[in-house]
Amino acid sequence: MKRYSHLILILLFYQISDAQDTIRIEDILKKHTKEKQSNKPSKQAKQSSDEKEVSLNVFRQAVQSSIYMIEVQYHLLKDKKVFGKGDDDFFGSTKAVAISNGKQLLIDPTSLEPWNLDPDFKDYKNEYTPELYKIKVSEFEKATNVEYSPNQFTYKVQNGIGSLDFNIKSFKGLDATTIEDQPGFVILYYEAKKGNDPDVLINFHDGIQNNNSYDQESLLGGFYIQIIPSHGLVECKLSGIVVRTNKGNAELKHLNTVNKSSSTKETKSSKAKSPLKEVKQKK
Repeated sequence: MKRYSHLILILLFYQISDAQDTIRIEDILKKHTKEKQSNKPSKQAKQSSDEKEVSLNVFRQAVQSSIYMIEVQYHLLKDKKVFGKGDDDFFGSTKAVAISNGKQLLIDPTSLEPWNLDPDFKDYKNEYTPELYKIKVSEFEKATNVEYSPNQFTYKVQNGIGSLDFNIKSFKGLDATTIEDQPGFVILYYEAKKGNDPDVLINFHDGIQNNNSYDQESLLGGFYIQIIPSHGLVECKLSGIVVRTNKGNAELKHLNTVNKSSSTKETKSSKAKSPLKEVKQKK
């Protein structure tokens, strides 16, 4: 699905403030970098801060319709029986942020194995087999969600990036690109410190950055978006996904990566300590 992000407003904004006829995207990025590194007070400090806030909001809103909040639930299997926890039909769940390419939702693959992120599972992993149960999907910052059962979606991990395919359902999304020298920004989503909406951080880059490392604590998801001029507008294209690593951090995985992801090996743990609920399967 072709999607142009109408960011011409940000160009006009800087053309006026810089009193120039034209301005390059690279100049916008350099301006942000310079403002970020400078701590000297000036009469224009508040104006610069306001300008930066406006531009960050424009970039954020440019991709927002392609961003989706998801909740991935799982249950446990043993002796052909299904188990949940407490009053729920599922044992545990995790929340994450995914991005659409118009056909699928792309996501950090660790979110598709929520049991590995759930400390409560460690007491059961030696005796029970985890299995995805349901997935809830909602548009970013929207309260309503759509629930999908296992027979309504498929998932896979390819080149270290997870993807969810909902068979019939299609989503608004960004085109993907594997160009390596185009400026862009990494947008990161973290669990909210206040309120319900995720906290959003944006880091600008002049191109592909190697060895990027991000804090994975409370991380819901992150994406690398390239900024590409197109017919007088600015087009945003998806170029990479931020994924958790087994080193305790998160790294940027580009869509053109050739490194295959490895599966997580389970280790033995203590016996189950909390009661499980057997889920009666529908015939």
